[in-house]
Amino acid sequence: MYHGFLVTKYRWLPHNIALLIFISVIMSSWMIYEHKNEEYRQEKYRLILSALNQVSARLQDIISNNLVITESLAAILKAKSYELNAQQFNVIAHDLMLTRKELRSIQLAPNAITEHIYPEQQNMSRSNVLPKVELQDLIRTFNEHQYYLTGPEALLQGGKGFILSKPIYKEVGKHTEFWGIITIVIDLNTVLRDSGLLNHDSEILYALRTTNHNENTIYISGKRVLFELDSIMKHVVLYNLPLDIAAFPQQGWYEDGWQGYIIVLVGIIAALFISSLSFLLMRSPVYLQQRINESNRELKNKSRELKIEKQWHESLLDTTPDLIFYKDTNGVYITCNQAFANYLGFNKDDIIGKTDEELLPHEMAGFFHLLDKNYLENPEYQHNEEWIETTQGRTLTLDTIKMPVFDDNDELLGIFGISRDNSELGQQRT
Repeated sequence: MYHGFLVTKYRWLPHNIALLIFISVIMSSWMIYEHKNEEYRQEKYRLILSALNQVSARLQDIISNNLVITESLAAILKAKSYELNAQQFNVIAHDLMLTRKELRSIQLAPNAITEHIYPEQQNMSRSNVLPKVELQDLIRTFNEHQYYLTGPEALLQGGKGFILSKPIYKEVGKHTEFWGIITIVIDLNTVLRDSGLLNHDSEILYALRTTNHNENTIYISGKRVLFELDSIMKHVVLYNLPLDIAAFPQQGWYEDGWQGYIIVLVGIIAALFISSLSFLLMRSPVYLQQRINESNRELKNKSRELKIEKQWHESLLDTTPDLIFYKDTNGVYITCNQAFANYLGFNKDDIIGKTDEELLPHEMAGFFHLLDKNYLENPEYQHNEEWIETTQGRTLTLDTIKMPVFDDNDELLGIFGISRDNSELGQQRT
């Protein structure tokens, strides 16, 4: 009657536990999905940050590499005593522009008044392309920055470009005075393309903006909305020109939703399976206990058989007077018989797990180490006669057989050796 009461009281327990397991597995699968999504986002963040740093570095390199043009022209001016006619300037500018594909124009402005422009096209006037500031303000800016970068500016011949200016100072006696300005125009589209900001095949969307001297934001390339999203931002200052680069993954920060549905679906299937299995197991405790008892009996029987077999092998090895050992390729003894232990003058337990260097005198250990080394270089069945001096000082004549031991993959595991003491036979021969 009491048993019936317990059955009636706990008859819904398997159902409740199965339902709890079902809910737990569903929640776990969703947590796995969320964790996987976050790992995906972190990995994507690292990749995009690395790509953004590379784009930023290329952008700075492109602008900085064009300084060579201004420095080269400044050196030529100095060599020419700051006197260049139009023909000389055109030849020099032509050669310099061949070295940089992004260059649109080179200009020379003595006293900040544009005098030479290359290339001079018909639709391009000789107007100064420098920012509209007073000369003294420009000189003061040059004194602070050495180079002055503006842009992007609309160009008379079409398109836009960055304008990089360098002041030229002429030595007059012991002093220097302002001579003029070298200005180069760098094509915007070429800069954006070569830096990677216009790579439409990329998995990353980029946007570039700057701020002018009036603190107005100028969007140079890309979508403005990238600066409002959860984009990775990088601030770069090229000389005096501040630039902001935004990078955002084209597919968003997280994986597509269908992958989440797959994970949840797999979770539902797993939950149904696990909860059903749990339900069946809880409804069949007697069967389960029987299986456990049977398994325990089988394990005990197998353990007893293995123990008997091990004892039989050890007894068989210990009853033979031959010296039997097995060591790995590092010279560590894995097993041996009692006769071998008596030969070395140790107990078996003191030998297993040690090397000859730990057990024998230095010279004897070195001798055995050399034998093993030579054998491992050419591991094959070997039968020969050896003369060995024991730790007690006796000289033994051993008829020795050595065999290599390999695993299923033909990897060498160690050396198996059997030695028979033929000292008396050797004395009879003598």
